[in-house]
Amino acid sequence: MSTYVRISSPTANFTYKAQASTFPIQSNTALGYPAEEQGLRLNRSWQPNASYRSSTHPGGSINQKRLGSFHDNKRPEVKEWFERSAQRSVLLLNVPDGITHGDVAAVIRGGPVLEIFLRSKDNTATVSFLHEADACAFIENCRTAGLYIKDRKIHTRWSDYQFTLSGQVAHHIRKGGSRNFVIRKRDPKLTIQGIRDDLEHIHNLHVISIEFEKNNCFISTNAIHGAIYARTCLQSRVEYRASRIEWCADECAQPFQSMSSAIHNLVPNVKTQRSVIPAHPSRKNLMGNRFQLLDLSDSDGSNGDDSSDDSF
Repeated sequence: MSTYVRISSPTANFTYKAQASTFPIQSNTALGYPAEEQGLRLNRSWQPNASYRSSTHPGGSINQKRLGSFHDNKRPEVKEWFERSAQRSVLLLNVPDGITHGDVAAVIRGGPVLEIFLRSKDNTATVSFLHEADACAFIENCRTAGLYIKDRKIHTRWSDYQFTLSGQVAHHIRKGGSRNFVIRKRDPKLTIQGIRDDLEHIHNLHVISIEFEKNNCFISTNAIHGAIYARTCLQSRVEYRASRIEWCADECAQPFQSMSSAIHNLVPNVKTQRSVIPAHPSRKNLMGNRFQLLDLSDSDGSNGDDSSDDSF
């Protein structure tokens, strides 16, 4: 049963609703405190129609302020996540002798590459992709469309040793890092051989190509971790301090269609050139016109003789 108790004090008059039972409430003078201080204590301890929540609760005062600050400020962008250990390394078998890193990079498509490693004595090459899905798609594409390097068919399978992505390399990849970088506003005195000499001391770094285009110098390497070290090394040299060294795209990240379409466009040209070359004249054709040797005018027959000589 609910009862109502009226409390009178020099400072305020209010009514308190008690549940179940009543209890005695002393006035300000009986408690021994001044009226103003007692009223402050009552206001702090008694909040009608209010529910208590801890400051650590999502609805508490502290968290309410933090949530408001999250909405006021711009939320941080979600960083791309890379797998540290994944099935990303593909082994290329039966590669030709004398193959270079550039020969392998020219036929790799489907995703950014972390490293191209050659093992000449075994005639193998290992290509490590950034994403496992790209490596799976590359193997599947090689099975369906085939992979050729210097007119030799290359077989592919998963490598026994998989590339492990370190946290430092992943950090640079999020910032646009790749196997390739470009030197903007290069020193006009720089030469290709001079740049190669500056990068020669880096272990397991193979410079695939160095190309000059106006004031820019594009450098392609075999591995992203080597390119990171090379970029840092060049930035510390006096010859490159006036330049700006930036990352550039990996050509291996292009889709498979770019490589297959290029090969498809070359096939009709080869067939056309072969069709122009006439076949060797048969004995029946030679006997068909016994007076052909007496014809001194220019004709297509002379081209056929030249082509037959070249074929030998």
